[in-house]
Amino acid sequence: MLRKELIELGLTKYEAEAYICILKRGISEAGSIHKETNIPYGKIYETLNNLVSKGLLEVQNTRPKKYMARNPKVALNDYYSNIKIKIENELESTRKLITNIGEEIDNIIIQKTPEKSFWKTAMDEEIYQMIISNFEEAEKEICILLYPPRKFNERTNFHSEEKNEFTFTQNEMEKTLSRGIKLKIISSKELGMMHILQNNATQTEKNMMKNFEIRFTDKPFPAYFTIIDDDKVVFSIIDPIEQNNIIAMTKVWDQRLAKKLKEKFEKMWKTAKKFH
Repeated sequence: MLRKELIELGLTKYEAEAYICILKRGISEAGSIHKETNIPYGKIYETLNNLVSKGLLEVQNTRPKKYMARNPKVALNDYYSNIKIKIENELESTRKLITNIGEEIDNIIIQKTPEKSFWKTAMDEEIYQMIISNFEEAEKEICILLYPPRKFNERTNFHSEEKNEFTFTQNEMEKTLSRGIKLKIISSKELGMMHILQNNATQTEKNMMKNFEIRFTDKPFPAYFTIIDDDKVVFSIIDPIEQNNIIAMTKVWDQRLAKKLKEKFEKMWKTAKKFH
């Protein structure tokens, strides 16, 4: 069991065998360790030197050299600290690399033609990943047209911890507003009331809500969609049988389509009712 755990910790098979052998013997020489383990003689000194460099062994530079295990608690704590520092340095290097790559990508001029478009459809658990990306990709504004069926309004508990598309969307909205992204929604009155700021709201919540506006209409819409930065459109497809569920989402990267739907959205926005 100990040998397996030492290997999981990062030691090689030979290092684990040598370390356990020295723990049992107290003080030992390379030849003795070779005889009591499966470590080839040609590998024994390399293995012991690795254990010394990892801080697990002390070495006495006599002829032959003698090895003794450091206090295990101290040695293993030091080993952990060294690994932690190494990982933190690697993470910092990765962060800097990602930042540099992002800056270089920003400098690449992408030629966009009116005919260029791309689309992706998400179903089941993929829907939640698409919802996350929809809000994370926004840089300026998100416009949402959503009017859930009455069946949904009556049966869905917005305060339930049960995972559903609408409560999940609400959580992502809060994260997006905290980044300063503008959010406009046209919905049913019932759904809109869920997003009205409460009297006991914190100052942080009040600051976030400055970028948020929601209006409602009394009539359902024939389609449900989200417009992201006048660049992308996401269509929500309601299950025709279980109308309280979204069966799929399709995201379309098409500026012409986004522009056309944004014009329609703005017309509906002018006639939609404000919450007082």
